Amino acid sequence: MKRTALSASLLIALLTQPLWSQESLSPAEVGDDFDDNWLDPAKWTAYVGPAALGSVEETQGELQFWVSPDNTSSNYRFDATSNWVLRGDFDIQVDYHLRDWSPASGLRLALKAGGIKRAGYTDSVERLNDRSWGEVYITHFSDGAGGKIPTADATGSLRLVRTDKVITGFYRRDGAWIAIHQGPAAVEDGPVILAVWGHDPTPGALVAFDNFQVNSATLVQVSQPPEPPERSRFFTPTFAPPQILLDFDLADGDQGMRKLPDQAPQQTVWLQLNAVNAPQINGWRLLLKYDPTHLRFVPGSFQASQFIPDQAGLATDATGRLELGATTLATNASNSGSGTLGQLAFEVLDGFAGQTTILATEMVLRFPDGSTQVREVLTAAQVSDGEITAVETTSWGQLKTIFH
Repeated sequence: MKRTALSASLLIALLTQPLWSQESLSPAEVGDDFDDNWLDPAKWTAYVGPAALGSVEETQGELQFWVSPDNTSSNYRFDATSNWVLRGDFDIQVDYHLRDWSPASGLRLALKAGGIKRAGYTDSVERLNDRSWGEVYITHFSDGAGGKIPTADATGSLRLVRTDKVITGFYRRDGAWIAIHQGPAAVEDGPVILAVWGHDPTPGALVAFDNFQVNSATLVQVSQPPEPPERSRFFTPTFAPPQILLDFDLADGDQGMRKLPDQAPQQTVWLQLNAVNAPQINGWRLLLKYDPTHLRFVPGSFQASQFIPDQAGLATDATGRLELGATTLATNASNSGSGTLGQLAFEVLDGFAGQTTILATEMVLRFPDGSTQVREVLTAAQVSDGEITAVETTSWGQLKTIFH
């Protein structure tokens, strides 16, 4: 495998170009009362992950998010992401209804909007059922979680207002908007996301959004929004999203080996990265997270493949946070489809407690025209000292808005 030195600053510069097109829209074109039992693909793309654990469906005059009573996932996310973005100042709102909402379930719903903050989050106003905070309204801006206003509301409204570099989250009570918290805003362009998610297994839930409206904003259409094959109640994109999967089997291509048992301190673990359904790209970047008390990235072990001919690889380790990437500098080479991107090694440390997880959380795809996409992924691989009974291996390629 060919390897070429590449500076971190140069690679990051190559992988941070604008994503959005310039076609303007009016607020009336993107508002949605969800009354026609059909999730309009010109406005929204729905996503469910893991796919077997719920649904997003426009029905009964609202957009319903259903979480299966069989849900055992500790990281799940259902959302509807706009196929247009907000630019500059904006004022948006949506109603919500808690149709089936279990106590202390850890379930969260949110109105999210705008660009990606440095910490990886999208500005949001939330109604959540947290096992530590209880039933509350909060915001999540660059200054962290704010507000934490106790509530028993089963029906309500959420609002986000961004002015200059300041954003405010509101909830509505008796017809009046009440500010939850105000903080610094992520000022870049970004979509609107109606989201339901959680970090703990949730024994079934039904949550709905309704009457989404844009009170004021500059709206820009995303290039080539997905088109449905036919009119349907629940639009599922016909394309498979791009993914990067983790695999302990180093044979070429993804072998699906996400579990590696019988490991002990001082052993070396090799991990392969595999692209699945990649569009035509000439560069990529992946963020891995791991427990630095259990594992140590072996410096110099990352080897980029020739999935993209003549690509140069880079690995930057920050103690538990590992950024891997590759791009081509001297040629116009690119590639698409599925294949191996590279491999790397970890050393198992003395602090290894019998089981540990390596988690991929974000990928960046760079296209030949210089544009990029930042996409959320959730792909886990587990190392164990014995037999592994279960591991969450879900992966998806939703346009990035990291849950928290």
